[in-house]
Amino acid sequence: MDNSIPNTPESSGSHDDDDDAPFNNNEGQGEDLNHDEGQEDSQESTPIADTRREDPTTRHLRLKSHSLHNVIGDLKMDNSIPNTPESSGSHDDDDDDAPFNNNEGQGEDLNHDEGQEDSQESTPIADTRREDPTTRHLRLKSHSLHDIIFGSTNTKFNDEFAKLMTNRFEISMMGELKYFLGFEIKQMRQGTFINQAKYLQDMLKRFDMKDAKGIGTPMHLKCQLSLDETGKAVDPKLYRSMIGSLLYLCASCLGMCARFQESPKESDIVAVKRIFRYLVDTPLFGLWYPRDTDFSLVGFTDSDWAGDKVDRKSTSGACHFLGRSLVCWSSKKENCVSISTAEAEYVAAASSSAQILCMRQTLRDYGLEYSKVPLLCDNESAIKIAYDLVLHGKMNHIEIRNHFIRDHIARGDIVLSFIGIKEQLADIFTKPLDEKSFIELRHELNIIDPSNFA
Repeated sequence: MDNSIPNTPESSGSHDDDDDAPFNNNEGQGEDLNHDEGQEDSQESTPIADTRREDPTTRHLRLKSHSLHNVIGDLKMDNSIPNTPESSGSHDDDDDDAPFNNNEGQGEDLNHDEGQEDSQESTPIADTRREDPTTRHLRLKSHSLHDIIFGSTNTKFNDEFAKLMTNRFEISMMGELKYFLGFEIKQMRQGTFINQAKYLQDMLKRFDMKDAKGIGTPMHLKCQLSLDETGKAVDPKLYRSMIGSLLYLCASCLGMCARFQESPKESDIVAVKRIFRYLVDTPLFGLWYPRDTDFSLVGFTDSDWAGDKVDRKSTSGACHFLGRSLVCWSSKKENCVSISTAEAEYVAAASSSAQILCMRQTLRDYGLEYSKVPLLCDNESAIKIAYDLVLHGKMNHIEIRNHFIRDHIARGDIVLSFIGIKEQLADIFTKPLDEKSFIELRHELNIIDPSNFA
């Protein structure tokens, strides 16, 4: 039977260059799923134009040339959905969160009738969208979430919400939050204490560092990591695994070690093991959030000029407080080479101001309005650059995106102020420090030992 199509603009001269077209596919990956075995074809393959007149699901499978044994479900069953505005062109590539074939039952239809026999194993997204929109939302959310945290200053609201959820869904209340995603939370009358003691102990045991000798600082004061071409190579997989395990425990020192993951040397892994030794010495330390504090927003910004000995880029450090509670911190290598300390500090201040603006917008949702948020910097030249609206010749090379801090200073959103080096809390996020300075700044960040509460 001749299934060819007359020479039309849609079909002529289009399939010669199409590498994905399944012509003469010997493996059978491009077989017509609607093909009748009793029908004898006059040619081995079907032109693309003809495929486009068939079921679009069939065409998609043929052009992709996936192996049929990898396809889940019965290919002879027509699972297509009518072409409606709710369903057309939405579920093939865009909706990655659709709970298809969820074995754990977390994506089950909440309105499903147990006595009803389904004609297929999974419910298409289009059908879900035709149901109660709340049902679809809950299905998508429960696909990956196992725990829900809720709280209120009014205990009555907590009880009402817990009763509502228990009556409507199959959940169990676990009481006061004590452990979540590796964090241990201890709620007291004076405030809240958070640490990762259990995760830390498991990590030390995993890398056989549990019995290592403790040390007071995570990095030696004179440590300067660089490309050691003559050094002894170490297992890169082990090195990267150690770096990945420390991501949620450390900031600046880990970032310096992470720059040498491609070809780590013995000197690099010695520096990483020192971080482990510091954690052995401080296994119970964590963040303290006092209850009797205000909600004043303040930021600290600092930079270590040309601290990277490989590409001579600077490292920016920042930390932000709500009252006396540390809520945000960062340690990041700048993406440009600064020719002066003032420029490095100016770039760091611009990055920190962006974080402040983001926090202002988030806190606005809770009814908190902030203006003239203080951002503290220990470089007077950088402050003068931020307040001088005239671009001088020595500043023309600075990237434009770093100058947006001037606009927000002029609007009154941020106030860039000077602070002494000894009071600069962000200094701990830029470079190694001596033990005395490190301990003092650590205490100012409210990273403390829980034995202080005894």
